[in-house]
Amino acid sequence: MESLHGHEVISFIQESNPPILEKKLLSTVLKRFGDAKFHNCSLTNLSAGELIEFLKKANKLYFVKGLARINDSNVCSDDD
Repeated sequence: MESLHGHEVISFIQESNPPILEKKLLSTVLKRFGDAKFHNCSLTNLSAGELIEFLKKANKLYFVKGLARINDSNVCSDDD
């Protein structure tokens, strides 16, 4: 199974209109990406749930009034 970079999920969240509800974030990501595995600059073989937890802990993903938001200032570039 091919691994997708976490930026795929970040972009998906950023571009979602309407914004994704916090309580539906995991199910929405699973609906879009299926059972894909993800990687980032430091971790590999992440499930969607593990990636979401990483993004929250890294302050890349946060929630405002129950809606998912991306902290652009904490997102590295694809070249990092």
